[in-house]
Amino acid sequence: MYIVRRACAADCTVAAALHACELHGEFLSSLGTHFLTVLYRGINAHPDGFVLVAERNGMVIGFVSGATNSTIVSSEVIRLNWIVLAFWSGFHILANLKLLPAALAALKHVEGQYAGQAELLAIAVAATAQNKGAGKALLTAFQREMRLRNVQFFHLIVAERNTKARSFYERNGFELLERISLFGTWKCRLGSHVR
Repeated sequence: MYIVRRACAADCTVAAALHACELHGEFLSSLGTHFLTVLYRGINAHPDGFVLVAERNGMVIGFVSGATNSTIVSSEVIRLNWIVLAFWSGFHILANLKLLPAALAALKHVEGQYAGQAELLAIAVAATAQNKGAGKALLTAFQREMRLRNVQFFHLIVAERNTKARSFYERNGFELLERISLFGTWKCRLGSHVR
């Protein structure tokens, strides 16, 4: 049995570590846990954003983050934390110059028709808790939070090569909206109506 609740500041550090470990092939993971901690604390502190965590036996084993307006939340988090975010991302990019093209692509990224809409920003579950219902519990709690915020539809972006995640989303009612190139790799934008 999992308890899903709103994250506190300390939970955002655990969420960052889970993100870095379980989503290790993704661009944001390459910017390190300090960057991700600041990012998740900012999202969780914003009135249009939130981070939920799943606990089992008092330990956080998963998280989901979201925003009712991802454009506003990300802009505000960057505006309020730009020095720290620039420091940590710059540190990792200088240590691995192969990240530079993805960083430049991120700066130029435009959401298009999905700008300003609700988005599931990230979800991750510890490897030891995967395939045991934690992801479903987090997704259910995410949808409940969106419903409380009067959101009827949201989207997410997942790596096209991540067939396990795509299968999870499709089993839970998500539909493919479009394929996009983002940060130098192909992604799928999936959407779902809030249930």
